[in-house]
Amino acid sequence: MTTIDNALVDREPARAVDLRLVPAAVVVWLSGLVGLLATWWCAVAIGVAGVLAGVLLLGTALGRRRPAAWWARGMGWSLVLCGIIAAAPVGIRLSIAQSDPLRQHAERGAPAHLHVAVTDRPRPIVSTGFGGQAGGVRSVAMLAEVVRAVVDSPAAEDLSRGERGADVLLIAPFPEWSALLPGQQVVAEGVLAPAGGGRLTVAILRVRAPPRLLGDAPLVQRVAQTLRGGLRDAAGALPEEPAGLLPAIVVGDTAALPRRVVEEFRVAGMSHLLAVSGANLVIVGAAVLFLLGALRAGPVTSALAALLAVLGFVVLAGPQPSVLRAAVMVGIALLAVATGRTHQAVPALAVSVIGLVAYDPGMAVDVGFALSVAATAALVVLAPPWSHAMIRWGIPRVLAQAIAVPAAAHVVTAPLIAGVAGQISLVAIVANALAAPVVAPATVLGVVATLVAPPVPWLAELLVELAGPEVHWLIIVARRAAEVPSAEIAWPSGWWGGLLLLAVIAVMAWVSRRRRSRALVVAALVGAALAAAPIRLIAPGWPPAGWSAVACDVGQGDATLLATAEPGRAVLVDTGPRPREVAECLNRVGVTRLPLVVLTHLHADHIGGLSGVLADRAVGAVAVGSGRLPEWAWDQVRSEAARASVPVVWLTAGQRLRWPGLVVDVLGPRHVDAREHGEATGTEINNGSVVLRATTPSGRLLLAGDVEIGAQTDLLALGVDLTADVLKVPHHGSRYTAIEFIEAVRPRVAVISVGAGNRYGHPSPTTMDRLAARGALVLRTDRDGDTAVLPGQRGLEVMRRGSPRAPPR
Repeated sequence: MTTIDNALVDREPARAVDLRLVPAAVVVWLSGLVGLLATWWCAVAIGVAGVLAGVLLLGTALGRRRPAAWWARGMGWSLVLCGIIAAAPVGIRLSIAQSDPLRQHAERGAPAHLHVAVTDRPRPIVSTGFGGQAGGVRSVAMLAEVVRAVVDSPAAEDLSRGERGADVLLIAPFPEWSALLPGQQVVAEGVLAPAGGGRLTVAILRVRAPPRLLGDAPLVQRVAQTLRGGLRDAAGALPEEPAGLLPAIVVGDTAALPRRVVEEFRVAGMSHLLAVSGANLVIVGAAVLFLLGALRAGPVTSALAALLAVLGFVVLAGPQPSVLRAAVMVGIALLAVATGRTHQAVPALAVSVIGLVAYDPGMAVDVGFALSVAATAALVVLAPPWSHAMIRWGIPRVLAQAIAVPAAAHVVTAPLIAGVAGQISLVAIVANALAAPVVAPATVLGVVATLVAPPVPWLAELLVELAGPEVHWLIIVARRAAEVPSAEIAWPSGWWGGLLLLAVIAVMAWVSRRRRSRALVVAALVGAALAAAPIRLIAPGWPPAGWSAVACDVGQGDATLLATAEPGRAVLVDTGPRPREVAECLNRVGVTRLPLVVLTHLHADHIGGLSGVLADRAVGAVAVGSGRLPEWAWDQVRSEAARASVPVVWLTAGQRLRWPGLVVDVLGPRHVDAREHGEATGTEINNGSVVLRATTPSGRLLLAGDVEIGAQTDLLALGVDLTADVLKVPHHGSRYTAIEFIEAVRPRVAVISVGAGNRYGHPSPTTMDRLAARGALVLRTDRDGDTAVLPGQRGLEVMRRGSPRAPPR
């Protein structure tokens, strides 16, 4: 999503919006969208329909001289022209891509040698998905254009390409491929894989070997890379979080941005600030116009200078879809400034959509491109009347625009975001309104620092220091917004979820137009807010007094707290997949000090939240078992602990750890595998989990990490005492839990830490049936939320957040 400078919001809402090019833009966009999701001839059919509609409009306006006839003729000619564009350039491009022979080779997973030209900057693959296959430090993805392809087939087929070849997506090792630049030609060797439907990309190449360079990148790209590196170096003068955020705001470089900040910006609805968008280009162009205006330069000179600055910024940041869309629109707007036609924002947006989809039909299915266009349309159509309405109500102009701009953008883009992410941010409007005043100065200072960093590093550091307070304010806004109870709520994802929210917004807008029904809308919003309020606000009493352990609801991952006898002090076992969820759980139960954080094994769903734990709390040490794989995870744990000045210690079977009111015995792993390099399967990593038995005032708890049947059998064979009152079921309740293991534990309560709707089928119905058949009360964090264990009349009780106490059977 993008924002746009308030200066571009029309201050004369009475002036009619020129919509004549909108139907033509819809035809071109729809042809690319349907052509990619279905087949190329659908694009041709939509183009033909557009031509016919245009001819029909021209026929109705023939010989008439009224204003409506002029309007119809303009729309008619644009439909005819864009219908031809949709049927010819777009349709032909889709036909060539969908019939490319690489698609057939990708279906059978053929090895291939591709001579390609890289077309965008390598993007680190960051994932907190199950199994630890995250790759921010492991793999990168980049688009490339095929120059020549040799596929290993019985005929050793050589597929040569002309100037504009097929688009492929390279998934390549991070260290060797991360330094490539757009325009650089390389030879890539790997295995082809299908790109999936709905894409212009014809295949994915999973690269295994380092790139074989065929020359340097273009000079302009090398200069841009040097400038970006200079900004990163200069930003090092700031503390860690602002130092990572400034390059993200200025050039979209999130490499040094802590994951906690990324998550907080997402929840606050401010993620658009972490990617280069139209706002950056508007700020750069407006800054140049303001400077040259102060120097009394003419409109043509000012517009040309601003256009050159915008083009330079596109090269600096990279040609992402939203950047290209914004560059085209800002370029047209600057042309309007030079010619004196300054009220043509909607036609400029329509022309940018037509030109960009015709140039690259793949943009038609790009979510970022859709969000960018929708947000800009809202800001030029909805924001002006909304701000003027608030001004009429007596709200100051600056405050009215500060509210109207983010509100319009959020309302229009919310259905798209809900359909994609399955979440709705309830704090985005306020958060973006609070952030808006500092975005422009931070961006301008960052851009100037980028330009002066190579020749004058000290001046760049000075400018970065000046941008520091603004960047720090953005972090504060995002953090406080993310901490608001129910800052985001779940919503059905997919097409139906987006359409449902769109329908809700449309109904509310229609109802609110009537004065008598506005009270009904307000009442509905208040009721929805109360329904979405966290349970702890409605039913106080969480956490329960005297709790011994809490299984945190952190989604598809593990995080368990073991209380000591000292208030606010607990041991944490695993940190879940993301920083925000585990930090919220610690806040809910009032834990401020952690003498030990145990990471049972190095999969992302157990270590992903470590940065959120280390950020705001006193941590004595981070403990790990013998496992050191995967390498990226071990490096991540060590670097995050080092940044927080927290030591990393090792646990081995047989150790006993004591705190007041808590004793923890390390039961496994029994087989030590201390390799720090190489590969290991998910099962090997799971079976290396640290297994703990905690003795608390509520009884014994067995925390089994993700051990599968192999490690369970080893523990049974060695005669380890596994009996416990509470079992943290291993591996999120997967089917890899032996009956003999359950019988050896004999739990009264079985807690399964699992994420709602996860794609792994966890928990297994078989495992839950086995636990229930042996008398255990089975609880799940996806349904019961945070689950506490505490002393009771029968030895122990459990309490689910917001639910009454439930003694085990």
